[in-house]
Amino acid sequence: MNAAAPPPPIEPRSQPRPRGLHHHARLIVFGVAALSACGLFALGIHSFAAQRDASAPPASVAPLRADATVVGPDGAAISVHLADTPADRTQGLSGQPSLGEDQGMLFLFPTPARHTFWMKDMRFPIDILWLQNGRVVELWENAPPPAPGTFPAARTPEIAADAVLELPAGQAARRGLLPGAALDILLPDGYIWPAN
Repeated sequence: MNAAAPPPPIEPRSQPRPRGLHHHARLIVFGVAALSACGLFALGIHSFAAQRDASAPPASVAPLRADATVVGPDGAAISVHLADTPADRTQGLSGQPSLGEDQGMLFLFPTPARHTFWMKDMRFPIDILWLQNGRVVELWENAPPPAPGTFPAARTPEIAADAVLELPAGQAARRGLLPGAALDILLPDGYIWPAN
């Protein structure tokens, strides 16, 4: 009878080395370092995007139109672009390169409220005048454009307004457009105040 060759001897398995406290501490340190690196990378991307977004103008900015005229107490006329739709009011002067001394933007609202204005995507400082029934009720002089990487400045008036006039910085004081001043708002014939 032929006997089969005996199977090779089974070598004992090597036992896993017990992992001590040092091994776990190294894993924790490595994990924290990896998470920190990811967090710093993400923060850097966010910071870069914020700087790019704050300084970059909107993709397309329509030129301003002379839709109406505002006459101040000094009798001087200011040609204004009307921002009388939700889209126009949202866009405002954002991305515009500048305003002439006799130009402005007039925001018309369907109802008086404490309308907050901010300087998102602005490239130059402006004066912001909140109006109620053609009278200046509040003034923010020399509202600054945002510095790269910063959140735009914003202001909410203390008094409700049905219109807001934006002018180049310094024009409110030069024209005597201080709180209490009355303005004549000359809208185009047949113009209807916005309903929304």
